Amino acid sequence: MNSEKFKNESYKNSVNKDNRSLSAVNVVNEWMQSSLVKQLIELNLFSPHIIKTVLFKRYDDFHHPYLSFAQLYDDVAEYNSQSTDK
Repeated sequence: MNSEKFKNESYKNSVNKDNRSLSAVNVVNEWMQSSLVKQLIELNLFSPHIIKTVLFKRYDDFHHPYLSFAQLYDDVAEYNSQSTDK
């Protein structure tokens, strides 16, 4: 009986984790369409992949988008410099 309950809880946890992941993907895709992100992409200074990675981190940490271009730019530039230093 307990093993069956554990299996059900384990399944529920995996489903919830998948749903959170899908939710994060949907939110970040929506953020990619924002004017702040589009402006940064148009500058051609960073790849959209780098920008999207930073947006996923933002989602994980805060669950809300960037409110200023400067903050977005600074975080993407910092991430980019860390990833190129490796």
